[in-house]
Amino acid sequence: MTRFTPILFALALQLPTVACAEDTLALERPGERFYAYDEHTPSQRYMILAQRAYKAGMHEGALTHYKAAAYWADKFAQYNVGILHLRGEGTEYDPLRGWAWLELSAERGYPQFEDAADSLWALFNPSERRRARQILDRELLPVYGDAQTRERTAREMRFRMRDATGTRTGSRAFTGMLTIIDRTGFPRDADEFYDPDKWNFDTIVEYETRLMRQVAEGNVDLGELELNDD
Repeated sequence: MTRFTPILFALALQLPTVACAEDTLALERPGERFYAYDEHTPSQRYMILAQRAYKAGMHEGALTHYKAAAYWADKFAQYNVGILHLRGEGTEYDPLRGWAWLELSAERGYPQFEDAADSLWALFNPSERRRARQILDRELLPVYGDAQTRERTAREMRFRMRDATGTRTGSRAFTGMLTIIDRTGFPRDADEFYDPDKWNFDTIVEYETRLMRQVAEGNVDLGELELNDD
């Protein structure tokens, strides 16, 4: 098999979340713009760790963290796992498995990920396509597909929300009286931190899907791709 150079697909490799001019969007963003809309998702911490590992040249560690994030329904993580297989970083070079991860990342119809998967698919012969499809259907979808991961992630976020409000505040009704210190070390309004929309995974997925589609349509300008660190 010809070794593919995945230059086309490198856009989101260093990107745990999309950085863009969100003030141009006619979208209802979960939470305030100053904070990451997905900060309460189980995958976010793994994405940060993966980014740091990749920058340090620890590609195996980056792959491990991306896969952990992928388990929690993170399509950016799944895309990045595909890229690492295409580059042979942290794992063996494997374009068929790389395609399977890219195709998985395109499951929600993110145009950028669909284009990447389709471009690679066009380079395969019939035998390679059968093998790539088997990897997707037999190995990835049963573990990482939305049919398994979305409810798993939503349930985990509901559990964390109940634990946070029940243990630390006693009642959601009293959060407006509190100021909390988050992982950044800065104080913030508890009402914003505990905003139900930021703990609702379906709301986050809906927002992210519309965001990615508007980016693809040119209605949103992407800013510099950078780590949204904490």
